[in-house]
Amino acid sequence: MKDTLHEDIHLAGANSLDRILELPTGYMIGSSYKIIRKLGIGAMGVVFRAEDIKLNRNVALKFLNPAIADSTEAVELFRSEARALAKLNHPNIVQVYSFGEEKGWLYFAMEFVAGQTLSELLDAEGRMRSDKIGIILRQICEGLEASHETGMIHRDLKPANVVIMQGEKVKVMDFGLAGVAATATGKAMGTPRYMSPEQALGLKVDARSDLYSLGIMAYEMLVGDVPFEGENYRKTLEMHVHSPVPSPRSRKSNVPREWDFFVKDLLAKRPEERPSTASDVIRRIDALLGTKNAAEADTMPKNPKEEADRFYQKARAHFEIAEYRSVRDLLEEVFFRNKDHAKAWNLLGALELKSNNFSESTKAFAKALTIDPGFYETALNLGISLQKQNRHSEAIWAFERATKLMSGIAAPWIHLGESRLALRDLPGAKKAWERALDLEPSNRNIKKRYEDLKRAMAL
Repeated sequence: MKDTLHEDIHLAGANSLDRILELPTGYMIGSSYKIIRKLGIGAMGVVFRAEDIKLNRNVALKFLNPAIADSTEAVELFRSEARALAKLNHPNIVQVYSFGEEKGWLYFAMEFVAGQTLSELLDAEGRMRSDKIGIILRQICEGLEASHETGMIHRDLKPANVVIMQGEKVKVMDFGLAGVAATATGKAMGTPRYMSPEQALGLKVDARSDLYSLGIMAYEMLVGDVPFEGENYRKTLEMHVHSPVPSPRSRKSNVPREWDFFVKDLLAKRPEERPSTASDVIRRIDALLGTKNAAEADTMPKNPKEEADRFYQKARAHFEIAEYRSVRDLLEEVFFRNKDHAKAWNLLGALELKSNNFSESTKAFAKALTIDPGFYETALNLGISLQKQNRHSEAIWAFERATKLMSGIAAPWIHLGESRLALRDLPGAKKAWERALDLEPSNRNIKKRYEDLKRAMAL
């Protein structure tokens, strides 16, 4: 499977891109940059090593795929992003020096960094020690923190965009390019194996999208493989949106439990359930590494709601690895500190649902939805709990609420169709399943049920 969906860019700019690839050694770009050799090519463009003859230094020249230049809006965004990056001077971010245009080819000159990408390191080493992972991730977060503070989101954070230099010094590159490409094509751009659920759905993204991508990278470093990889681009995106994250410890039993929790927190489907900022993640990494910063953080006074959140995160982590007896004890700690913790009530409902205690699960989900009416997962779970009790009229209300809260996900539409069918509302079931198939056309089970329903209606 290809890493990225860039056919629109590639085909549109193929001829021009070929001309860039043929740039000879010694070719001058403007009055400053002399081409030395080609370093690599990707869907976003091609990179050359060049000499800045005015400042007597080596630089990396990145030419963007010429198809991007066909979009005036994308060109303006490129210039805006390049200006912002040129002002961003941070030891963990590849420095952008300048940008320009050569015969219609957009390019920017950036710091030439000697080292290997994290992708190359993973190919060579496979899994990594947790202490090494922490050192690398912390530096990535330092770079993300600096960029996020300026409002710049990476949008394509992946091992190929992280350079490991001598002494395990880390630099992140290619900030903002996926956003420029998305503007040029009108499609969400990025690398599907590392793309957040909200980015996969084409929704607005913020810093937490980059943190999800960071979580995928952490998973890969711990396990040796990414958690989600479907047979094609679309399947992989669907897995990010719908599929539960397999525990790193379920893949490799010697993954430290604390790292297992850490990764799963970053990979929460809903952005609001992830750490909010890169600095939050840095504190978590410090705690995992046992550094002085972590010790200082642990001595800081915590308010009850912060403590409740901490116990909730532990409870959710135990739930995901099926340690259900611990979950109930941890949830009691949550409610002792914050009895209106919506996520904890939702988790309690999920625990009761697992035990087939449908009456209790319904009460817990209803409580969570009362506290947070915008909680999509709870609306869906409440519907499922009611459906299990054959309370289909009430279940329909919950599923319809879930579709309004997250219209781009097939699951509530599938369940809505089931409850409508149970009440003999065949047209309603047909309509719900049609919508589900629009969102998830490869779902064979629902496709068969939909075809069976159409035949029944034709009799």
